[in-house]
Amino acid sequence: MLTDYALQSLAKSLDELIVSADYRISGQNYPAELRRSIVQGTTVRKHVYLTQKDPVGTVDRVRLLDKDGKVVAIRSDAQIHRKDQGLLYEFRWTIRELIE
Repeated sequence: MLTDYALQSLAKSLDELIVSADYRISGQNYPAELRRSIVQGTTVRKHVYLTQKDPVGTVDRVRLLDKDGKVVAIRSDAQIHRKDQGLLYEFRWTIRELIE
């Protein structure tokens, strides 16, 4: 059985792996900054926030990337980014051991 220390270390490693993000509107990719990274115990949360200055339209994909640009996670639930509004995407994972 993994200890709490090991599970928390894995969560921290996942958090450190993800360093940037991008999103897609109408087939065009745009870079995005990670607004917030939160690690609480074994739960990791990453926030990608599109500001009022970012392009508007239907966002059909948001990706989290490592330092080499490799995709770590994807959300493909379409949401509309409207003019004069922000849009927040949250990625959330909890690291657990599965004992079968």
